[in-house]
Amino acid sequence: MGTVGTSAALSLAMDKTPIPSSPRTLATVATDAPVTLARWVGIAAGVVGAGVALGVGELLSGLSSRVPSLVIAVGELFVDVTPGAVVESGIQAAGTNDKPLLLATIVVVSLLVGGALGRAARTSRRRGDLGFLAFGVFGAWAAQRNPFAATGWSIVAALVAAATGALTLRVLLAIAALPAVKNRADMRAPANLSFPARRAFLGLTGTAAAAAVVSATVGRSLRNGRSVRAHASRWRCRV
Repeated sequence: MGTVGTSAALSLAMDKTPIPSSPRTLATVATDAPVTLARWVGIAAGVVGAGVALGVGELLSGLSSRVPSLVIAVGELFVDVTPGAVVESGIQAAGTNDKPLLLATIVVVSLLVGGALGRAARTSRRRGDLGFLAFGVFGAWAAQRNPFAATGWSIVAALVAAATGALTLRVLLAIAALPAVKNRADMRAPANLSFPARRAFLGLTGTAAAAAVVSATVGRSLRNGRSVRAHASRWRCRV
């Protein structure tokens, strides 16, 4: 009886002894609470996504003479469909800055539309995908109207630029929606429960925006250099 009682007591003690958790389990625990994205998060992600799409389009146009600038192509389309009297009035009002002003307006409108798509994509990523797809189709249609451009490459470039913008939007929203991670060794609550991935989102958004600006700048530089070389070649032929 004594032996049986001792064995039962040892078995009960072993059942109550807690099993040590792995270091990873003790280190971090993700909360199950979903993150509700604010409107400005979606707008910022959409604006950056549109900027990346424009930057990729400019870079592709700089890398190949067979691919026109999507921004310039849309500007030319706008001029073609606008009544002549309105175009003349705009030229007289803006003077020599008429073309830069038109291109800047197209860029601003594109970024605003991207912001609207980002806001809609907070609750449905498919809305953002469809919006950028429409962007790409419209850009491809405008680009293939250029008689000096290759139709196939123009369409591919426009769709690649749109797909890159849509992917950027998806990645930024996915980062923004990451749940909070608590440290069990430190029982203090996270600094911002409503937006736990704020720092990561802002860092990635800034990086993507910088990449968009660099891509557009490099693309325009390559395109302008090619134009200067072509002009110099024609001048030598005349001489």
